Amino acid sequence: MSSFPPPGDAAPPPGDSDPGPTSQQSWGAPTGDAPTSPRPAGAATGWTAPPTTRATVPLRPLGLGDMFDGAFRTIRQNPGATLGVAFLVNLVFLAIPAVGLALLSLSGQLGPLVPDVASLEAGTAEPFGTAPVVSGLLTFLASTLAGVVVTGLVVQVVARAAIGEKLRAGEAWRRTRPRLWRLLGLTIVSGLLPLVATAVVVGVAVAVTAAAGTVVGALTGVVLGVGAFVAVVWFWTRFFLLAPCVLVLEGSGVVASARRSRTLSRGSFWRLLGIYLLISVTAYLVASIVSIPLSLIGVASLFLLGDDTWGTVLVLVSDNLSAVVSGALATPFVGAVVALQYIDVRIRREGLDVRLRQQAARRAQGGQGGEGGQGGQDSPR
Repeated sequence: MSSFPPPGDAAPPPGDSDPGPTSQQSWGAPTGDAPTSPRPAGAATGWTAPPTTRATVPLRPLGLGDMFDGAFRTIRQNPGATLGVAFLVNLVFLAIPAVGLALLSLSGQLGPLVPDVASLEAGTAEPFGTAPVVSGLLTFLASTLAGVVVTGLVVQVVARAAIGEKLRAGEAWRRTRPRLWRLLGLTIVSGLLPLVATAVVVGVAVAVTAAAGTVVGALTGVVLGVGAFVAVVWFWTRFFLLAPCVLVLEGSGVVASARRSRTLSRGSFWRLLGIYLLISVTAYLVASIVSIPLSLIGVASLFLLGDDTWGTVLVLVSDNLSAVVSGALATPFVGAVVALQYIDVRIRREGLDVRLRQQAARRAQGGQGGEGGQGGQDSPR
């Protein structure tokens, strides 16, 4: 019997099942025999004791403060599986473009960080240095790939920490690895949204400009741009905000995860979007402030060494290290809060908290501690 039965699965009496550890199928979507219904109006919503003293959140509908506190507690109780893994993954992914760019710079095949003023005046130089453009693109791609991996790992850790289980980094990786390609596919699909919207807006604006003039084309572009932005935000929040959690914890495919995210987010759009924006802005602002010293090293080296080969190398290295630190700090926290949002909507819509308490009680009667059992394929190790 799984520790997170899908809504609609009847929980057997404590003596009828082995209180084994949490399994991956436990987060499955509701079964067809028992349709999902919102949390009963008379259900208690006050503070409820968590199933174990190590649980990071109370098993009830979560508020913003609960999510902040739960994310911090998860990271504090699992520093290696959150911050440590995030730093290592970002370092590995960002080291590849950093080393490649450094070698290109040392061989003289990478353009300058800034254009030469004399060459600009003579019209023989590009208006922008090529090094920052190439570096920015490669850093963005590497950070995106690292974020995919870290998000999957953090979601696993948060899900277990919410019921008082501690998941080590190796076990989190074992659970997440089979889903990485689907996570990457989900990231690509969600990333295509703004690209397609931008292409449509630009194409229509250019066509209108050619047919009706610059003023009409500009106004058309502004109106369409605002509309496209609103549409992309709405579509992403409904279909993709919770989809990574669904994919990782419920084992769904890309399309099924997006549909399930739409179902879970119904009626919670503004709450989900507001919390996500607040958490993201806060986390990345703090991470950027912490990484400022590394960025200053690159700026100082540019002033001291000039825009020569070694000055360029030091700037590229410092920028990538800054991205490593920023990603290692922000991504686990944002991912943890999104995972808690997923748990929250399942508690509100599907009564997940009741089933989690039942499973926690069975584990307690079976004599298993907060670290999870050692038997079974999915037990934390």
